[in-house]
Amino acid sequence: MSDGKSPCLKCGLFYQNEAAGKQFAGWYRDYFCPFAQSAADLIKKEIGKENIDGILLCGSFATGEGSVVLSSKGTLFLSDVDIVVVVNSFSIHQYILPGKRKLGDECEKLWSDAKFRGRVNIGIFHSVELSSLKPSPGVYDMKKNGLVLFGRKEFPSLFPSHKPNDITLEEVVRLMENRIVAHLGAHRLIHTAELEDRFALIYEVSRVYTDMLTGAMIVAGEYRSGYYNRLLFLKKNRENQTLLRLIPPDMLKKIEEWTRLKLDPSSCSELAISSKRMWEESASDLLRYWKLFQSEKLRVENEKMVEDFLESRKSKYTLLVRLKLWRNYLKRFSMPLRIVKIVNLGRNLYKYSPEELLMEYGVRLLHRRIEKGENTYIKSPSGGFPYDSTEWSKAAEILYSHWAKSVTG
Repeated sequence: MSDGKSPCLKCGLFYQNEAAGKQFAGWYRDYFCPFAQSAADLIKKEIGKENIDGILLCGSFATGEGSVVLSSKGTLFLSDVDIVVVVNSFSIHQYILPGKRKLGDECEKLWSDAKFRGRVNIGIFHSVELSSLKPSPGVYDMKKNGLVLFGRKEFPSLFPSHKPNDITLEEVVRLMENRIVAHLGAHRLIHTAELEDRFALIYEVSRVYTDMLTGAMIVAGEYRSGYYNRLLFLKKNRENQTLLRLIPPDMLKKIEEWTRLKLDPSSCSELAISSKRMWEESASDLLRYWKLFQSEKLRVENEKMVEDFLESRKSKYTLLVRLKLWRNYLKRFSMPLRIVKIVNLGRNLYKYSPEELLMEYGVRLLHRRIEKGENTYIKSPSGGFPYDSTEWSKAAEILYSHWAKSVTG
């Protein structure tokens, strides 16, 4: 947005399909939509529109559920603005992929008085990849709700048509483990009283509970796009035995509360919630649901069983692919340090990819925090990855930093 203006509105909900959100429809129409189009124009200029088959707005802003706080000071984005770009050139794909984070940063600068706690997240695909995308909530949502910013109106039809029950349990586990690592990163927010950080913490905690519901819907074979649609389906289908087992009445109440806070983080009562208690309670629920979803295949109740289960897991990648992924990670270090790390990583270098190791030690760290508390010392894994020996909070911060870099590029 070149004019730098934003509406002077009270903080509140942005949700197109709810009566409570009608006062914000103007913000979406007059401010967000032009911003999204400006971002698409910038992307076309950077990549060349002749190299692009389509640009798609995805995620929560495509369904009208983006988490934002609006005030006279401007707009605070808590949710990511997810934009998918499909290119038709392999050389362009290889050229633009490493720079997608920088491209997202340039898009953020288009709205001069907005703050992005979530980011403008640019996803890059080659057109030949689309038909082979595996069933996942993200792919399902892109197909069903993606909004075309550039390209043919029928562009979303290029994405594969998956049914809700095509999404596998592996996707549920991956969803929960990514949420675990993100939750470790949110731990630092319990130690600050800044209002912006409080909103960010509320948002991160809310995502724990909305992801729990997403996982339960997938297990039941009833996945739906949209936070509000999933909650509505859960409330209207209490006779569904799988959903009732996974989401009993006490958890339904929590999920309903936190879905509301996901859509409207500014509605949280300052007096009602302690930051530390909020994080710790959601951390316990998150680990419990990780175990619950894992128990569809294998029970992992106590600490010993968690350790044994994590040790028994196998990589989804071939050895050749794992070594290639490690090469990409290790090339950021000087040659002498790279050799030291290769030696120290030992069997971890062959057993898992860097991302899989992050997920494993993320679960271990969260489990340790719940069992032993924050004031506990963490020993270094083989090769000092994803953290060296240190106190728990520092280990969580370092692991999250590795994960954030691998996700954002």
